Amino acid sequence: MAEFVVKRQHLGDRMYLPGDTRQAAESEVAHLIRNGVLQKEKAPKPEKGKAETGVPANKAEGAAPKNKGA
Repeated sequence: MAEFVVKRQHLGDRMYLPGDTRQAAESEVAHLIRNGVLQKEKAPKPEKGKAETGVPANKAEGAAPKNKGA
């Protein structure tokens, strides 16, 4: 079974709304793909972690005044 993104509301085994995902055999929903109701889901992009975005692990350390605790 493949996963598809619902582009237009339709009634299948249940009511599907835009933005839902639907799992089905591609041969069973070929007519919906052809008519733009379903779109084959693309692999999700991996989310960037904090280390990759350049955000320090502890933001408070950089914000503390230099003379604090002296």
